[in-house]
Amino acid sequence: ESHPDTLVTLYYQAKHQFNERQYHEAETVDRRCWEMRRLVLGAEHPVTLASMSNVAACIQDGSRLAEKIQLNRDCLLLTRVALGDRHPDSLTSMNNLGVSLVRQGTPESLAEGADLYRECLEGRREVLGDRHVRTLHTMYNYGTLLTEQQWWGESEAMLVECMD
Repeated sequence: ESHPDTLVTLYYQAKHQFNERQYHEAETVDRRCWEMRRLVLGAEHPVTLASMSNVAACIQDGSRLAEKIQLNRDCLLLTRVALGDRHPDSLTSMNNLGVSLVRQGTPESLAEGADLYRECLEGRREVLGDRHVRTLHTMYNYGTLLTEQQWWGESEAMLVECMD
């Protein structure tokens, strides 16, 4: 069951279920894959961390948002330790945590989400470049948050840059 080919098959099964919006089913498979990868590869292996992130992505139920945030927080911490602050996977974990915190919607979580978007955007610009799709994705997330918070000057500049 822990054979690398089995784990790849589980990954693709979960990805298909996620794409079909079968989030609960995808989460079940992703959790199984994550557990096996932790046993086989170790908790800080990049592939294990990707599985952890996949589990968090599957949690769509708002009543489980705290769990999703904690998984994203743990994933970011482990990814930073394993790969460094500016690794693309660390930046993706940072963006994912920002999305979850913004979704929570409290003043504290919005402020933390904005800080994470800002840091992620800076890192993605540095590592991936201004026009990379992931950089633009974070730029859009950050610009949208700024607009929702009515921080007009900064949000307009951010979204215009994203659209150019």
